[in-house]
Amino acid sequence: MAKRAKAYVVLAPGQHPPSALAKEVAARLALPPGEVDEVARFMPPGPSRIIRAVGCRQQGV
Repeated sequence: MAKRAKAYVVLAPGQHPPSALAKEVAARLALPPGEVDEVARFMPPGPSRIIRAVGCRQQGV
């Protein structure tokens, strides 16, 4: 995936609920607010955290 994507995030188990992390990922990828639900579909179950963000805006969850 990394070879084909201009921007991506890597997730690991952490402390942020999937809904909050989906908002953060969408913001870092500069997606419109309406895309948060689409991002949430691909979130792992349970709390997570961003361990790496490549080609993304810097935010802070």
